[in-house]
Amino acid sequence: MNKVTTRHFMKENNVLIAGVLMTILIIGGAFGYKKFSNTVAYDEHIKQTQPKVITMTVGEDGGSTNELALGGGSSWSGEILSAMDVNIQPRREGTIVEWYVKIGEPVYQGQSLGKLSAPPRTADIVQAIASQSESLARAKAEADANTVYIQKKIAQLESLRSSYSSMSTTANASLIETKKKNVQSVLQSSLSKIYPAISVGRSSPNTAIPLNLLLEVGAINSNLRNVYPQFMATFLTELKDQSSLPEKIGLAYFDTTVTLLNASVSGENISANDIANIKSDLALSQQSFITALKEYKEGLITNNDKNQDIDSQILSLQKDLALAKADVSAKQVSYDTVVGGLTGGLEIIATHGGTVSTISKRIGDFVKPEDTIVTVNGDNSHEKLVRFRIPSNAMSPKSGDTLTVVRPGFLDTKVKVKVLGVGSSLDTSGAYMADAKFLNVTDWPVHASVRVIPSMLGNQAFVVPFTAIFWSEEGATKVWTVTSQKTLVSKEITAGKTFGDTVEITEGLLQGDIVVIQPIAEMKENMLVSIGDTTTPQIKAISETKEVHDESKPHSHDE
Repeated sequence: MNKVTTRHFMKENNVLIAGVLMTILIIGGAFGYKKFSNTVAYDEHIKQTQPKVITMTVGEDGGSTNELALGGGSSWSGEILSAMDVNIQPRREGTIVEWYVKIGEPVYQGQSLGKLSAPPRTADIVQAIASQSESLARAKAEADANTVYIQKKIAQLESLRSSYSSMSTTANASLIETKKKNVQSVLQSSLSKIYPAISVGRSSPNTAIPLNLLLEVGAINSNLRNVYPQFMATFLTELKDQSSLPEKIGLAYFDTTVTLLNASVSGENISANDIANIKSDLALSQQSFITALKEYKEGLITNNDKNQDIDSQILSLQKDLALAKADVSAKQVSYDTVVGGLTGGLEIIATHGGTVSTISKRIGDFVKPEDTIVTVNGDNSHEKLVRFRIPSNAMSPKSGDTLTVVRPGFLDTKVKVKVLGVGSSLDTSGAYMADAKFLNVTDWPVHASVRVIPSMLGNQAFVVPFTAIFWSEEGATKVWTVTSQKTLVSKEITAGKTFGDTVEITEGLLQGDIVVIQPIAEMKENMLVSIGDTTTPQIKAISETKEVHDESKPHSHDE
């Protein structure tokens, strides 16, 4: 086969192979297109059958409480105060007639800062002063008279105490013995009269011979008549014992004998008049016996006991004298109070040393004791604090949180403060009051205005719309989240404060979690879903480095 023929054959073969390949490609392309079209249609069908949910991404769609904490503003207004600020009020009402100091001037405690006008001396004022003056004079006169009497009485008692102290022990014992003999003598004298008058034969007292009573004596009370002779024998025996004091038997002698005579009758041996005379003698003897017995017992008191009694009397007198002087002092205070209240208290006195920071009243202003007219502060950097207002719709910081503070016009200088506490009730402007202390010493002046930037709140939480929250059958608070595989998973959360139509989530969510914010009825665990258009809550944010706006100029929070 020649070369021409061979080339022609090869060319025809190449054309045939190319045609076969082209046919295969066309058929494969058609099949592949059909396969692709079916797959796309199937995926679109699956998407259309999956529930579509609207979501938000936690922490990325404006959902942090730091962004909501401002309550619609970029900072909170505040003022620097001194922890040593002292408000000074006048001691009485009146009109300010003069100021002795100016703002910024140092003052010391007790210094006079100004003066009030004196009230007119009306008839009521004159009468009140006269009444107090009379009461004071009367108290002084009574105190002087009591002083003279008490001093004399004390002198007498001290003299008596001195005499007791000078008496010897032997002399005191002899005196006591003499008084005991007086007691015995009274009883013996009585017996010498009564015994013969009631006995047969008018015999004298004798322990050896039993007493034989007259028939009329004790006739009405035979029992007493029968025991009386034995009683009398016992009495005579004890009376002979000179070492003992016949106190009990002596008292019994008088009582028993009177009872016996009361049970007696008049007769041949004794008349009614005799009985009456005997009873009269018994009464006199009984009184003498009691007096002698008292003197004896007083003699038994030792010198120390007497001195103690005297000391007690002197102490009581001194107490009376002190009470009299105290009454004078009380009357003096009452007088000074009335007079001072009516005519005194004209000077405005500094109750604390420091620097005059404010003078809130002018000359000619009428003031009352409850009015603050001057403020004095210690001007110590360590004693300064920041008092600021937190809007009611803002998230309040907690005690211990660190905040940033700047001064309007000095935005380059920022200082840190630590929150001391936040009020629990709203003030008249509808805000919460809070105090914070400077972490470092600052030379910012007291009463300077500041702005507090709440960008350094302690623990960051997140917020979601109310519509995202649901409650399980067990009562747990939950939200639906979407996983990376587009499946639903419920998460239990802890809700905090509310901000408009959103709620703070303090526990249960993490940065980046996708939360369903508009749940649908057929949602369940591990259900496949498709994500629709996300919705971003209208939240205004602030960063720590954002400049503070001047409230005197219009500004936008979204710059």
